[in-house]
Amino acid sequence: MLKESGRKDGALVSSVVSGSPAEKAGFQPGDVILKLGGNDVSVQFSEELPLFNQTVAAFPVGQEIEAVILRNGAQKTLKMKTEERQEVKPKEREFIEWGFCASNISLMQAKEMQRPNQEGVLISSVRPGGGADQAKPQLVAGDIIFEVDGKPVKNVADLVKATENIVKGKEEPVPVLVGLNRQQDNYLTVVKVGMRKMADPGVEVQKAWLPISSQVITNDLAEALGVKGKTGVRITRLYPGSEAEKAGLLVGDLIVAIDDQEIPASQPEDIQVLPAMVRQYRIGSTAELTVVRGKEEKKISVTLPASPKLAREMKSYRDLNFEFTVRDVTFYDRTRQNWDSQTAEGVYVEAVSEGGWAALGRLAVGDLIQQIDGKPVRDVDSLKTMMKAIAEKKPKTVVLQVKRGIYQQFVELQPSWND
Repeated sequence: MLKESGRKDGALVSSVVSGSPAEKAGFQPGDVILKLGGNDVSVQFSEELPLFNQTVAAFPVGQEIEAVILRNGAQKTLKMKTEERQEVKPKEREFIEWGFCASNISLMQAKEMQRPNQEGVLISSVRPGGGADQAKPQLVAGDIIFEVDGKPVKNVADLVKATENIVKGKEEPVPVLVGLNRQQDNYLTVVKVGMRKMADPGVEVQKAWLPISSQVITNDLAEALGVKGKTGVRITRLYPGSEAEKAGLLVGDLIVAIDDQEIPASQPEDIQVLPAMVRQYRIGSTAELTVVRGKEEKKISVTLPASPKLAREMKSYRDLNFEFTVRDVTFYDRTRQNWDSQTAEGVYVEAVSEGGWAALGRLAVGDLIQQIDGKPVRDVDSLKTMMKAIAEKKPKTVVLQVKRGIYQQFVELQPSWND
């Protein structure tokens, strides 16, 4: 109620939905509801609106209800028959092949958008980089798809069927003509529908590697350390158990030459100079490093191992149902996170698509998936087998045990297989 009314009872009707039982009964904006179905009505504050809604929802569907209203200072009785209320916002569905989430159009949404009916599929969000996002013009949240490949799309079920027909037997995305409404405009666009098959990254040729992390000795740093004129790198990290550690190198050592060849690195952008020089050696060969430690210069011989595999070389897997991508763990993952190779077995989460089941369950990039429903995950192949079995059984929940930083987390995913 408006404060200026001075009333301690009643609820103010602000608007009446066209075609509703209220409109059929003759309700008008500005009416004050005093009684509804024999119950006194009082909505003085917004916090009391939920109680009013509960009173309305408690009436049986199809029952005739009397409402006592106040209109222009006079009481009046209106009669109406209740109807089953549709969802205000239908449940969304992820269309992985299109790169968006969408839903049917509810009665209220259709009225709010001033559409003549509820036909079409309403896009609620678009995944960056997907087919819908890359179309020209691109699809955006709020667009309504009403036609695909020249055939009408009246609801989500129609779009599911159309999608199945488009991608059946295809290994690459298929360009499809799409008709859509954007507010009052009628657009046509072409969307590439489908998922690209993940390419095998292959294995890069391994080269010799010096297992350290380092920083360039800039001119200012060299002068501050009392080695003015020297170039090269300063060791910032030694990998535990590595050949560099075994050879006796220490954090803080300055490497200024390799086999008496000076290392021409004096600017931060020269950080790849030493690795490039090391790659010229054969794997397993020995290199003699000239090292400055404090005031002393010494020679230290190091056996050069093969370089570890990079992330782009690791086997990966993308689960289309739960919308996440994983790969096998690299040496750099373990060292960066201080993961022990014995206790940190699993797969590394490389991507989680917004709006997918994994994202809704709060799986995060950087997580190490170690178990699925209590079963250990050793590598990408074992996870792939597990996810295939899950897709066949269609359980209500899937529980992932993940390592996230120093913590263990349980991530509960709740798929909607019947959508």
